[in-house]
Amino acid sequence: MAGRGSENNQLSFRWALAEDFDAVFGLASQLAAHIEASVPPLTVEGFQTCYIGSRSPMRLLLALSGSRVLGMISCPYVLTLKDDEL
Repeated sequence: MAGRGSENNQLSFRWALAEDFDAVFGLASQLAAHIEASVPPLTVEGFQTCYIGSRSPMRLLLALSGSRVLGMISCPYVLTLKDDEL
């Protein structure tokens, strides 16, 4: 946004990795609390099966500020871009 923050607050994007589980689960839990829903029943194994790797049906695109995950969007795997196309 113009006029807010500095260049150090730029967002970057990348596909989720297995080591992002805690950040993804934390964001999903925050959203659940905000909409007064149950905490999602996501496990490390379920996360890796559904979102990580070439056989996963979905991918998660993460928005980062530095190393901090600020947001995410789920995309069907067939529609995802290659890492070098982000």
